[in-house]
Amino acid sequence: MLKVTAEDIARALGYNYSVLNDKIITSVTCDSREVTEGSLFIALAGEKTDGHNYIAKAYENGAVAAVVSREIAAPANLALIYADDGVKFLQELAAWVRSKIKAEVIAVTGSYGKTSTKDLLGGIFSAKNACVSKGNNNNEIGLPLTLCRAAEDTEAVITEMGMRGLGQIKFLCEIARPKYAIITNIGTVHSELLGSKENIAKAKCEILPFIPNDGAAVLNWQDKIFLEPYLKDCKGEIIWYNCNDSKEGACALARNLSSEGSSFIFKWQDYSFKIELTVAGEHNIINAMAAIVVALKCGLAIDEIQSGLKNVGLSGMRLKTEQAKNGALIINDSYNANPEAMRGALQVLSMYREKKKIAVLGEMYELGIYSKEGHEQTGKAAYAAGCDYLIAVGEMARDIAGGAVQAGMAQDKVTWVKDNKQAISLLRQITDENSVILVKASRGMQMEEIVREIMG
Repeated sequence: MLKVTAEDIARALGYNYSVLNDKIITSVTCDSREVTEGSLFIALAGEKTDGHNYIAKAYENGAVAAVVSREIAAPANLALIYADDGVKFLQELAAWVRSKIKAEVIAVTGSYGKTSTKDLLGGIFSAKNACVSKGNNNNEIGLPLTLCRAAEDTEAVITEMGMRGLGQIKFLCEIARPKYAIITNIGTVHSELLGSKENIAKAKCEILPFIPNDGAAVLNWQDKIFLEPYLKDCKGEIIWYNCNDSKEGACALARNLSSEGSSFIFKWQDYSFKIELTVAGEHNIINAMAAIVVALKCGLAIDEIQSGLKNVGLSGMRLKTEQAKNGALIINDSYNANPEAMRGALQVLSMYREKKKIAVLGEMYELGIYSKEGHEQTGKAAYAAGCDYLIAVGEMARDIAGGAVQAGMAQDKVTWVKDNKQAISLLRQITDENSVILVKASRGMQMEEIVREIMG
């Protein structure tokens, strides 16, 4: 955080205030549970809870200032800033912080792989003074909170940008003003709202006009047909990356994948060097390539990149391997899902060749016109991955089961169940110490419940 007081912020943004201290603010949060000594607590009034009810708790935890939208009985010595709209205040504060820092801002968007790519960038920049978004803080609140953590000496801000409709990426870019952008891919998620991959590409490409002349947009070669109409909007350099040897852009050679991680030769322009990852899956090789290109553009040394990627970890519930009490391995990838990400996770499962491979796959939301096809293709991918058992969970997942049987998987190895409870019951019957279980679905399925139960 910049070295400023509540009065400094209120004056800069034009808000009324009452100052009862001149303490330096050390952090900004909208969650009283995250308040630490020196925090600015923004009291948001939502449908389920009202931050104004936690002002006293925030003060006890160390808050030195609060943003409120109404008169309250404030604790003594707590500076107050008055804002009718706390979210708007946060966004204006983030934009102001952005105008004061010299850090390179790197924005990651795409249909899937955003958080993993952001995590890989975070690993690469771990030796630098970098500010990296936490978890998947990628919306109109999460992104500003990330920017507000930046200080005068921050060298890089690495943030994720999510969206569910047109105009949202543009809005986030107006706050963050990125110099570098990564569009990981154009997939089918959000088709329910946007209707087609063409419209999804249009929404993601709202980031391109914000890239300055000395910046760069790093784009996935596989999606070139969808991205090409918007390339003219980018003033910076366009850099493609591809997991295959290609004459245009960065590529990955000599790939070696295992259930514990992967390695490959990164090749681009005059660069050629080996990368080792502690995260599995070819999709994470692709994510890493985009991160490497940005790191090189930012001037990082090859050994910094190699070291950072060798020790990186991904955010929670993403290909996290855990061991149950009965000895079975569980691949907890339950955070979210779409057909493309399902294929990547199933590829990782397929690497456990000596194990009994069980895929527990649930519904994928927001696929719109691609829903039936996406679920069926996931079932076919489960068969191709050599799954010994497939448990499809939820009404839409009937098509996952159907796709697996269509592809040739024996019907007695494919089971459809209506909910997590039934999946848990079945898993207890077929799981032993030689099993490896992949659990994956859209966030709304809450399939981490399955992981908790099977873990014992």
